[in-house]
Amino acid sequence: MVLLKQSASQIQLSKQMEVMHSYLVKYMKRKVVDCLTRRIYELVIIEYPNSGDLIDDFRHCMQFNGNYGRSKIVDHLSDEIERRLLHVAVTTEVLEGYAKAVECLRRLDPTCVIMQRICSLIRNYVKQRPDTVRCIITYITGEKRDELGEQLIKKKATIIDEEELEGINDDLIVENWREWVADPQDAVVGKSRRFRQNADVFNMLVSVYGSKELFVKEYRQILAERLIKSWNREPQSEMRYIDLLKLRFSEGELQQCEVMLKDIRDSEKIDEFIYPYSVTDPFPISARIISSYFWPTLESESFVLPKTMMDGLHVYASGFETTKASRTLKWMTGVGCIQMDVELDGTSISVNVSPAHAAVLAAFLEKEKWALEELASHIGMEKRNVKKRLEWCDLGTWFLGSGQLKTDRLNTEFDAEEESSEEEGEEDTGAIDALEQYWNYTKGFMANREPMKAEKLQSMYRMFASPGRQGPSLETVVAFLQRKVRLNLLSYSNGFYKVIKDRSASL
Repeated sequence: MVLLKQSASQIQLSKQMEVMHSYLVKYMKRKVVDCLTRRIYELVIIEYPNSGDLIDDFRHCMQFNGNYGRSKIVDHLSDEIERRLLHVAVTTEVLEGYAKAVECLRRLDPTCVIMQRICSLIRNYVKQRPDTVRCIITYITGEKRDELGEQLIKKKATIIDEEELEGINDDLIVENWREWVADPQDAVVGKSRRFRQNADVFNMLVSVYGSKELFVKEYRQILAERLIKSWNREPQSEMRYIDLLKLRFSEGELQQCEVMLKDIRDSEKIDEFIYPYSVTDPFPISARIISSYFWPTLESESFVLPKTMMDGLHVYASGFETTKASRTLKWMTGVGCIQMDVELDGTSISVNVSPAHAAVLAAFLEKEKWALEELASHIGMEKRNVKKRLEWCDLGTWFLGSGQLKTDRLNTEFDAEEESSEEEGEEDTGAIDALEQYWNYTKGFMANREPMKAEKLQSMYRMFASPGRQGPSLETVVAFLQRKVRLNLLSYSNGFYKVIKDRSASL
């Protein structure tokens, strides 16, 4: 009897120990969740993918406790992202953080509910930042190209815009009934489970544009700039990437991009056919002959190329018309790339420049000293555009010479420059007016900061420009800011600008 009592006591003690052990394990794992939640921003936005093992432990501890701490994770991470990531001083880091959030939160929460809620917060902010939105296409096709290419291969599923799935009940899809699992309690009602669980970095970045059509339009623009403005053509590399994109886009959506690449390949063949006719050219010419209907609008500035260059283009055109009897060429002389060797004081460098820069540099082969108006008239270019091509000077007359002259500038008084023709002022008005669309953003950017110079704002405005475009000149930015000074919206002192606070609003 005593033995039975002892055995019963031992069994009871053993069960109590098991209960205590289970309770302690559960308690410790909750503490792990609480501890890692406090570091969730660092784990997701800063340290990932190096924090991958910790994220796996985090997921295990959270699931062991019945998804304990999910709401705390969302609330804390949302607050930290708004405080540390979503502000105007951060540019490309927003996209990097967005991409990490997609990958890391999918790993932390296989239902992707946390990822959807956090990424919606970032995406809504990015849509309000024109500079960041325009960086996405460069980020996808440049910085993240190889990494995202691997994702495109792994998951061959057509992208569907989130709005198309809005309000659709995924639970009613009969084919998925065997894999059906109820959504977590914190799932957003009305949001598609299919979109959420099929999302990866590529899909989520494309979704920032709002639709696939807008993404393809922007990609077509940057593809055109790559193919036209670069010296080395890489249609094979671009074609491989388009083949990967076709795994996510439906038939026909990338047709125009495919035609653009076909034009480049055909241009290479035409170069070979025309070569025998152009052996007398002073320099080799490699043309991009495009089907304008399929290409985006290319900005071609009007000016006069040097005679030697025009003679070469005429020879090439004659060879083309001999080869293609029923077709003629219409040159866009403001678009493309020219390789030049520039020599000064015995130092020679090889540079790739735009035709406009080549025209300005070639003028100095005729004489070493030019006045601004004289140079603009000689090459048929607007004065403000001549200034852009002469970045080593701001005002007055330029030399490009050798010996004791070297590179120099004759300074002129600013008052003399202000006496330039009214026609030039009217030409600049369009560029100044174009900055008005960014005024509200600029005002918010400057409101709570120290006074800043025009150069800083110019660098910001240049981020707003589409990839490959130069953006506004410093003169244009200064004119825009001075307009706001005259309207009493900004104050100006010693080269610095500051927002004038609305006193009536403060009252």
